[in-house]
Amino acid sequence: MTDQQWQCAWELYRAARELPDDRRHSYIASASADPEVIEEVIQLLENQVEDQAGGPSLEPELAAGTRIGRYEIVGKLARGGMGYVYSALDNELGRPVALKFVGPEAVANRTLIDRLVREAKAASALNHPHIVTVYEVVRSQGEVAIAMELVDGKSLRYYCGEAQPIARVTGWGRQVAQALAAAHARNIVHRDIKPENVMVRSDGYIKVLDFGLARQVLSTGDSRSGQSSVRLAGTLNYMSPEQTRAQPASSASDVFSLGIVLYELATGKHPFLRDSPVDTAHAIASAEPRPPRALNPGFPPTLDPLLLAMLAKDPAARPSAEQVAETLDDRMAAVGSPLPGDCGSYEVP
Repeated sequence: MTDQQWQCAWELYRAARELPDDRRHSYIASASADPEVIEEVIQLLENQVEDQAGGPSLEPELAAGTRIGRYEIVGKLARGGMGYVYSALDNELGRPVALKFVGPEAVANRTLIDRLVREAKAASALNHPHIVTVYEVVRSQGEVAIAMELVDGKSLRYYCGEAQPIARVTGWGRQVAQALAAAHARNIVHRDIKPENVMVRSDGYIKVLDFGLARQVLSTGDSRSGQSSVRLAGTLNYMSPEQTRAQPASSASDVFSLGIVLYELATGKHPFLRDSPVDTAHAIASAEPRPPRALNPGFPPTLDPLLLAMLAKDPAARPSAEQVAETLDDRMAAVGSPLPGDCGSYEVP
């Protein structure tokens, strides 16, 4: 299994384990056409079930009680593309945190270390209530990690697969759009907006995670590293058309990815998902999505044009994140929905 397949398998596992048992296999089959990836995800889920049943468990790389600087490991939360994420306790300030590590086999990889530090710099520059707070980069005994806010909630992946109430979709979408607008105002593009990177707390409050792929861009839209260094980055199913062509991502790329997420939450269906990654990439680049109301008649007709505009193939035709937030704000005000942080009507299971 290649590194790319392993990363894909972990992402699918993290998403699938949050779903009810009867929805896991259908989700895995729809999300990947790679039999090796599917088999790996199923094995990981079986290991998780054994853990819950008291059987043999997967040994964590860092045991509970391990000290990393002033932080004490509490438990493992997940594995991402770079390494493990642990819950930990800041012994000096007495607060819980999340520690995101580069895997031990990759500590010597300068590219991954640079990516980790870039994530910390990008996120720490964004002091926004809907963006996870980054505290510091920790280096201790050969380990490198980011200490960040620990979010108690579920990723939006948990809510994909069936149409969500419109109040949720508009409320969640408004908060993510506000977070992106704040990032774009600082010339920072996330480049990997997807359900797994958006957490929702039990009170409906949104936190955008993982600015590891974010890169500060010039006002002209070009990457600081130059066009020649552009590489395919992100998650295929949520890429913009320009990202599938390995072209530079811009703020409009984030809006397209958010459009896919909101479409999926509003209808229960991904607008471009096909039987193979190649066909999915082709659909993102060339296929026009069906209007959301065609799949969910309860979707407000005033929001159909917004989602379709977010999914425009031409980046220049998409609204800005600020415009998306304003439109959803107007929609919520028109129907009398409370705005976050008056989150009472957004409580989620």
